[in-house]
Amino acid sequence: MGLSLGLALQHAGLEICGFFDTSSETSRTAASVLGLQASPTLRALLAMRPTVLFLAVPDSLVITVADQVASALGTLPNVNAQIAVAHTSGATPVSALDSCLHAGATTFGFHPLQTFAGYETGFTRFKDATIAVTPGPRGGWELGCELALALGAQPVRLAAEARTLYHAAACVASNYLVTLEYIAEKMFLRAGLPAKSALAAFLPLVRGAVDNLAAHGTIAALTGPLSRGDTRTIEQHLTALSEQMPEIDHLYRVLGLATLEIVQQMDRVPRHTLETLEAVLRNAGGPQDGYETTSPADSSPSSRLIKSSLHPPDTGEPHE
Repeated sequence: MGLSLGLALQHAGLEICGFFDTSSETSRTAASVLGLQASPTLRALLAMRPTVLFLAVPDSLVITVADQVASALGTLPNVNAQIAVAHTSGATPVSALDSCLHAGATTFGFHPLQTFAGYETGFTRFKDATIAVTPGPRGGWELGCELALALGAQPVRLAAEARTLYHAAACVASNYLVTLEYIAEKMFLRAGLPAKSALAAFLPLVRGAVDNLAAHGTIAALTGPLSRGDTRTIEQHLTALSEQMPEIDHLYRVLGLATLEIVQQMDRVPRHTLETLEAVLRNAGGPQDGYETTSPADSSPSSRLIKSSLHPPDTGEPHE
């Protein structure tokens, strides 16, 4: 993501004074793309007096690299109080940069809520994206906002204690979407679609769903049998899965139960139909590939969520 960010900042008219990478191959690519020579050491990079140093490294290396930056700052007393150090990790706390803070730098988190598969397209993906900025003890919010806006992105202030949940949500929204399409592809292949064209066949469906999300939001965008209260079709799906792909049965049921919460909020399907659908989705015939799908399915987090939604506990207070 570092090269995508550097290239995007260049295209935004900001000066990239240098970069440092321990990989010679990555350094050669970055030098070619950015038109800059790699700094031989972190100290040499810091001696160029950058306004901001971005640590675009894997989560597991943030603290290690921050410590190396702090050590280098300790040898450059005229630089340490004038620089900000930011990491681009979503889940890593800003406190991972505390060694830089103690060396005199301002620290903050700067996480683009976007997916980057390569710099060739990655540098264009900042525009209109959200960038979560978490200021450190010395601030950093204003600088993070300025940089985000320069990239054409929308900055949001993210509390330090919310970063892990925020990043988990990002994984669900993006990474697990890929997982679902991988599983859908396997199902289409089992149904007989050609391997070479299966993905292309259902990608328009995926794009249509995402377009509906953008246009109508996460509730009104839902279509399909559950949104219509079509119990018969859901039963047919479960029969087909049981006979042909039992390893998918549990996942289908969990997703279906989670979807019922959306259906309930749409307020189109009668309550008795919702309860019937819930019973159908819970009524597994037995364990499938190590998953316990009979009750205690009720004890799974998704099941408790839907059960609570459809059957709120009697607390003596009115329910909304």
